[in-house]
Amino acid sequence: MQKQESGNRLLLFATQLPALPQAVIRLLEVCNDPDTDILRVGRIVAQDVTITAKILKLANSAFLGARSTFINIEQAVIYLGIDSVRNLAISVAVHETFKDRTGTPNQALEEFWHHSLLTALLAKEIAERSGCASPTESYLAGFLHDIGKYLLSICFGEEYEKILETYAGNPELLQQERQAVGITHAEAGARLIQHWNLNPSLARAIAQHHFPPADLPDDQMLSRITALANLLAGNHFARQSLIKQAAKQLQSTYEELTAIRSNQLERVQGFAESLGIAVPAARQLTEQSEPAAQNRDTLRKKVQSLAQVSGLLDNLIRAKTLNRAFLVLEESLQILFEIDKCILLLPDERNTLLAAHGSFRNRVARRLKGLRIAPAEAAFRIGQALRDCKTIHIEKKGNNTPDEIETLLFDAFAEDALFAVPFTIKETQRGVLLLAATGESAHSFAGIEGSILLLSSHIGSRLCLESIKNRQAEALARERTAAIETIARTLAHEIANPLAIIQNYLSLLGMGDNRSQTMREDLGIIGGELDRIGRISRQLNDLSTPPQPNGRELTDMHALIGETLHLFKRSALLSKNVSLEYSGDPKTPRIWTSPGCLRQILINLLSNSLDAVGTNDRIRVESRFQPASETAENDRIIITVADNGPGIAPAIADHLFRAGHSTKGDGHVGLGLAIVKKLVTDLKGKICHTTGKTGETHFIVDLPAAPEQLA
Repeated sequence: MQKQESGNRLLLFATQLPALPQAVIRLLEVCNDPDTDILRVGRIVAQDVTITAKILKLANSAFLGARSTFINIEQAVIYLGIDSVRNLAISVAVHETFKDRTGTPNQALEEFWHHSLLTALLAKEIAERSGCASPTESYLAGFLHDIGKYLLSICFGEEYEKILETYAGNPELLQQERQAVGITHAEAGARLIQHWNLNPSLARAIAQHHFPPADLPDDQMLSRITALANLLAGNHFARQSLIKQAAKQLQSTYEELTAIRSNQLERVQGFAESLGIAVPAARQLTEQSEPAAQNRDTLRKKVQSLAQVSGLLDNLIRAKTLNRAFLVLEESLQILFEIDKCILLLPDERNTLLAAHGSFRNRVARRLKGLRIAPAEAAFRIGQALRDCKTIHIEKKGNNTPDEIETLLFDAFAEDALFAVPFTIKETQRGVLLLAATGESAHSFAGIEGSILLLSSHIGSRLCLESIKNRQAEALARERTAAIETIARTLAHEIANPLAIIQNYLSLLGMGDNRSQTMREDLGIIGGELDRIGRISRQLNDLSTPPQPNGRELTDMHALIGETLHLFKRSALLSKNVSLEYSGDPKTPRIWTSPGCLRQILINLLSNSLDAVGTNDRIRVESRFQPASETAENDRIIITVADNGPGIAPAIADHLFRAGHSTKGDGHVGLGLAIVKKLVTDLKGKICHTTGKTGETHFIVDLPAAPEQLA
């Protein structure tokens, strides 16, 4: 009977689990996207007035020491960082969800929230110092670790309140909870986290927060840190042995951890006030010497001066592309400092010239497209900023007459004063953040210069990481090319012998006098194609060598594509009842390219489509000329080969153009698309695949429409 009653109680408990507000649920979904938009996060938070008000209050509070007042949530998101905003939103939502419960004395509630906030701050700092777990996840685990007590108090009322009064801080608390209500507060809290679909490791950390930290395995560092923070936030003197064991595992000491506790005890009051959470009045601390207090104040001021752009690094790391990183930089400057005009002057591969860069939205960068600056020869004051590693204020009407480059920059910005902020990309490379600070921001630039320097150093680090990633990708590509060449040489050798026999036999067929003109023409076409196969097989001997420049010529693209498709219809399409359609602009200008390479690209793509489609299906080819514009730096030729076959399997989509990957079977070694990729790259072009609106598979070749030979 007692077992049945306990089961009924647990069922009642499960039905009373509260839900997160919809705005917080949508916020969690967006924050899990690594390429999420800062402004979108702000818009979602703004849907909940209470959460918005408290996050803005925190951003503007003395607790964080903001230098300026934030009036909208977008500014606060950049200031605090996406992960911090997510955690604060959950903290506020949890407090708002539970704050209206009656029946518990205010003092007990204040003690509960004080302990939760202190544990959260301790867990976050321990994670930051040890580097063993995510500081943001550690904060959340610390804040929610005892939420199960609140839940059990709601469900089981005075009966559970008596257990807390009797066994608070006692190791027997969990045992008494299970006997009385059938579930511990640690298990109840974990169930709530699962109910909210938060990170499973978070639920585990809450379930294990009363475990001895040193007993938890190394792969459960979030649980270990949460349990340690809970010990520190309570009667830490009585738990010295457990804390010392855990400290040793984290390469720390008991003394260091208690010093962290003292610092966080001072901060928890201000943090609680900023979030609108009532906690007991500030507790009396052991008096400290005056020098120690001064050192702590100095450290706090340094942290506060850096906090203004601390969220930016998180957003830069999340950016998947450089364009996205540039956009994060521009949004941050605009929202935090009201600076809406900036560009990055970045060195080229040889580190001899600077070029203007910015996001696709950056109008100044688009106006300066094609500008190249040699710091040693022109733009004297920009060169001075690079050489001296010092911010330079460049005025149009100053003592120095603007040189030609500076005049171009002033015209592009449409401003009379600019700031050149140098930053390091790597040891031998530097760039310049060039921005126009107008009005109040210009007068107060000295006050924000430190934050601007920190911001520019972040973008320098992001560019350095991008360079390292590109070098690693190039090295991997070279390794793959070497593997492809090994296969290709074997294929070339195997092709050569039967090809020579066929060519000799074809010559004999053409010698007879009784051959019709049509047959002679057909034999001539076949002979030409066999010659081309021979050239291709010889090219397979060294796939890493690009075609010689003398193989390129001014080419009529429209005519070349038409001839290639005509030949393909008369040969390959005979085996299948497949339609082949072509649409192109006859007025497309002639371009300097390799006709042989283009034919091979088209034949391989068409053959690939033919293998994919069935009887009565279709293959469609389009070509178009795309002139240079704001989104395309140079004239381009875009060729699309589409088919209505079954599409690209997700399992091979990411490595479709690598040799050795094929779904065709029957001896296919997956070289066709790898060769296409190499030929397109040799022609300074790009190739990608996508799915059209009607489900067709599209291979898109993007080639430069150069009117003269490419270098």
